[in-house]
Parts: sequence; C-alpha cells; structure tokens
Amino acid sequence: MSRLLPALLAVLIAPCLAAAEEPPFNPGSLWNRAIELGARYTPVPGLRSKNIGLASWLGDTTAVPIYRATDADPEVPVLYDPEAYDKVVTSEWRRFDNPLPIEALILAGARPSFPYPGNIYSSQSATAWRLPASYDRFRNARHPPARIRLPRGARPNSGYDGQLVVYQPDGRVFESYATIVLSGGGIVCMAYRFTDPAAGGDGRQNGLTASMIPTYAGVLTRLDIAAGVVRHAISVKLPGSLLAIRYVPPALAFDRNPRTSAGEPYAGIVPMGGRIAIPRDVDLATLGLETSLGRMIAEAAQAYGLIVVDRGGGGITLEDQAGDRALRDPAVEADLQRIRGALRLVVGTHERSEGAP
Repeated sequence: MSRLLPALLAVLIAPCLAAAEEPPFNPGSLWNRAIELGARYTPVPGLRSKNIGLASWLGDTTAVPIYRATDADPEVPVLYDPEAYDKVVTSEWRRFDNPLPIEALILAGARPSFPYPGNIYSSQSATAWRLPASYDRFRNARHPPARIRLPRGARPNSGYDGQLVVYQPDGRVFESYATIVLSGGGIVCMAYRFTDPAAGGDGRQNGLTASMIPTYAGVLTRLDIAAGVVRHAISVKLPGSLLAIRYVPPALAFDRNPRTSAGEPYAGIVPMGGRIAIPRDVDLATLGLETSLGRMIAEAAQAYGLIVVDRGGGGITLEDQAGDRALRDPAVEADLQRIRGALRLVVGTHERSEGAP
C-alpha cells in the first residue's frame, strides 16, 4: 500500500477538491490540541471485538464528501423537505440522479424555510428531545430560500445520512443532512448549517451530527494522506454497544434515541465526544504496522486521538473523505486491527463530563 499511495492519490484528489491545506478550527480546539501528558487511559469493554475500517471502504455511501466552491460556481437554492430521509430509506428517491418525474415530486413537497433550531436527532436527554440551553441556533435566511455556491458535479454521499460539505467563497462552510441534489443544481434536504472553520469545532456550532459537532470535523482528508501526516484528531463513529448516555467536550449532545434499537442501544462506557487513543507509553514500533497509512493513523491516534462524533453501525468507523474503495487493502486492514487492539478511552482534565441521562 505504501508504494501505491502517491499514484492513487493523484487519481483521488482530482474529482473532489479537498477542503483546506490546514486542519480546520483554531489552535485551541480539541481537534488540534494534543492529548495532555497527564491524561489517564482505561480499556473499553467490547472494543476489541468490533470491526474497524475507514468510511471510504463502503464507497460513496458513508464517506464525507468535501468540496470547495468559488465565485464562478453556480448559486443554487436550498429547500426543506421532511421526507428527504425516509423516501431514500424506502428507495423511492435517490440522493442524486433522480428521474425528472421524481424530482417534480420532491419539489412539490419542498419548502423555502426550515422549521427546527437544532438537530432533531440530537438531545441532552435520554427520554426527550432536549437541545442545549446555549448553542448557535439555526436561523432561516432573511429572504428564503437560502442560496449557496455549489460546484458542478458535487453530490452528497449516497447513504441514508446524505451528508454534503461545501466550503463557501466567503469562508463559511455549508453542511447538509439527508441531502438530495437536483439535476438543475438545487438542494433539497432535512437540515443545513453554515459553520465557521476558524471556530472551536464543538457542538455549540450546531453541526449536523448527533454530537452537534460540524460534519467535517476530524475527517481524514486526501491532503492529510498526501502529506503523509495527520495533525488533528480523527473523527470516529462507534456502535451503540460501546457508547454511554453522556457527552463530553467537544460534543454538546448525543443521539436522541440512545436506548432504542434504531442504531443499536447505548450500552457502553464511551461518552459522545469522548476520545479513544493509543496511550503515550506505547511504542508504535511494537505494533508491527506495515503500511504508511497505518502508521499515519496510529501516530494521530496517539498524539490527538479519535473523537466520537456519532453513533454508527456495528463497527468502529474512521471518517474519511475519499469515498473510494481503493484505500481498502489487506495490509491496511491488518494495521487498523493492530491499532484497535491498542486503543483506550482517554480520561484527562479536558475530558470532563457535561452531560446527564
């Protein structure tokens, strides 16, 4: 895999512009701060039994698509449709490339304004929808519908979450959930946000993950891989069986339904926003890593950790941008399994709990 990466990346980077040369968020952000030297680590029951992999191994269904728009890109409207999630789950609609009659149905139910101030899938309560007392509440455009610059050919991931991230020419980042891109370039979705990539990257920004962290936080980008080093924490999704009904910074919430089977009930010890990492006293050379990608991830996991942003499927999913199965390699898979065996939950001074069941 090490020998293939340069040629592979030349192919991968071309179709989708990477977000930025430097990691987003300010230097004080937990995403860009190394794990404190005084941090303690504790094993996570059940973690070693879970599969581990990159989101891109599933193709374009779950990997986070990140684009950078310019003033030359077309300006398109952003509309709300409450069925943008369920209709894709039932295969009646698709995230993109819908036939024109289906697009007409989608538009018939779309509205220019969005009804909710925060993520309807996030909560600070295990039994009710309770959003934080203080966060960057969503506000509709003054003259709806909202409009963004969208590069031609940009599209969300094709899975149920339908995530899309587009850096705007004015410096803001647009992210949307349950996104459908129409043939004319318009966007229909269940939620969208504009967030500031120079801010802290925490749940107060009201991002579109269960933790309310921005979608693009901690994503392993193509430029990270091309540079051969990851200078930030990597975002990760964990199965509910490993998650606790709590949250810690940078998260501000957890899943609205943590006790239900919708995404596997929470039954573990890792809080949303928690950090799992390779302890500082582990010599990475002893892990027997065979690939450059494996070593990059291990170094980041030891220096910055993996921060939990959402509940995922049955395994441990590291969020990455590529959306291409080409990064899947038996040697990389073996390296990630070795990394998984070394991971522990970080318990440190900035990992205090702010949540309650």
